[in-house]
Amino acid sequence: MVTIKDVAKAAGVAPSTVSHVLNKSAPVSPQTREKVLAAVKALGYQPSAVAQSLKLGFSKTIALIVPTISTPMYSEMIEGIEEEATNHGYNLILCRSGRDPIRELMYLKILRTNRVDGIILAAPQVNDPCLKELEKSSLPAVIIGGYPPNNGIPSIKVDNKGGTWASIEYLLSLGHRKIAFINGYSTVPDSKERLEAIKECLAHYHIPWREDYYREGDFTRHSGAALAQELMASEEPPTAIFIASDTMAIGAMQAIKNMGWSIPEDVSLIGFDDIKFCQYLDPPLTTVRQPAYEMGKAAMKALLALFSGERSEALSRIFEAKLIIRGSCAKPRSKDLGEGVGK
Repeated sequence: MVTIKDVAKAAGVAPSTVSHVLNKSAPVSPQTREKVLAAVKALGYQPSAVAQSLKLGFSKTIALIVPTISTPMYSEMIEGIEEEATNHGYNLILCRSGRDPIRELMYLKILRTNRVDGIILAAPQVNDPCLKELEKSSLPAVIIGGYPPNNGIPSIKVDNKGGTWASIEYLLSLGHRKIAFINGYSTVPDSKERLEAIKECLAHYHIPWREDYYREGDFTRHSGAALAQELMASEEPPTAIFIASDTMAIGAMQAIKNMGWSIPEDVSLIGFDDIKFCQYLDPPLTTVRQPAYEMGKAAMKALLALFSGERSEALSRIFEAKLIIRGSCAKPRSKDLGEGVGK
């Protein structure tokens, strides 16, 4: 690796002179400056990013710790963050945690050592140790996903309660009463909020909550397929299933079809996220839109505002979760039809 001493030797000057030329920290004659820059170019010298950040007080680099990069929802979120970061001259370091708290803490230690200016943490879990470290740290940070308020870190999230209520009220209005729920990880605040919301909504309309209609998955297509099979193989299968992610809903749809059931004639499905692919399914999936791209941009904007000294309490934001009605829902068959309620 080429060092500043190598450049100084090639240019026939002291290392401090090379530093003055590169950092414009002291007057240097035009001839000496040209010799130094020629040596830098010939040797391909790159100044240390850490040294530059120490000098300037910032690195123009931010980091994103995200559970996965394999789902369309997170891909859209990353795109929004990266575009906003690039527009303001920031580089993005992407860290995939796999929902492993030990790996999250390892990334946080590395990122602090490399002096990133700030961190965006996506979908932290309940009692996440990385989150607790960020709360104690002076490092600017923003959370994407459900997160307890008043803990000093701005959060960007979707209205889980509103989206869940809209979904369940729509199914109730069609006459469904046997409504199952395939949730994501129970350790994720978004999942907890959706579970609380579906129970509240059913209780509001005097529909009993059925524990046998509840399953927890891991947001993957495989888990959606396996859990939908379990539900539809039961003695009293549901007539509708609300599913906490479109990725799981895609798996569920394929599994239900493979069992010989028809969608929406035998069972209605609603997903959550509104990833682009869902409008092209057969039938097109009714889902709750989570504006992941816009949420990513908002998270980066909040981080930039923290850099500018704005108060964190004013930077949190909740995005609307809009129900997108397509072709995967219909009235249940007459034997299961209840009186329509809801909006």
